[in-house]
Amino acid sequence: MTHLSHKSLILIAGIAWLGMGLYLMPLGLRYLESCLTNPGYTPLITSLQSLVSNPDYAVVLIIAIALAVGQMKGRVILAKAANREISRIRSLPNPSPLQHIFSSRFYMLMAIMMSLGIGMTLLAVPLDIRGFIDTIVGVALIQGSIIYLRASREPAAAHL
Repeated sequence: MTHLSHKSLILIAGIAWLGMGLYLMPLGLRYLESCLTNPGYTPLITSLQSLVSNPDYAVVLIIAIALAVGQMKGRVILAKAANREISRIRSLPNPSPLQHIFSSRFYMLMAIMMSLGIGMTLLAVPLDIRGFIDTIVGVALIQGSIIYLRASREPAAAHL
């Protein structure tokens, strides 16, 4: 069993969040871009098109909104989750097994989020809505990863 310092566990957790965010955000943006090249059923774009008159501008507006919402979600909701996980890691013996990097509650949350992604595919959620959601979640995860990465740079006594 591999044992790592708190600092290493926090860094690895931050990299994991960053990796998930860097996967989801571009995926969402590609879905949105594909709505322009392969137009189909795009209820979000269609509803915004009445405001901006052009589907390209509607996609830009959707991206801007997704970035803003994702940033807020990351700073408010995921920052709390990250700080809770960082505190939990710091309460473990130092060093601790790699298996303790995330709590069981966090693994359940990941399973639910993965199920939602699979569900969106199986239910054929329109690509503009899927792109909007994936972009929001990706940006939020990237924002949340910053909390981990900053905490991994703190000296061991800084959290006391």
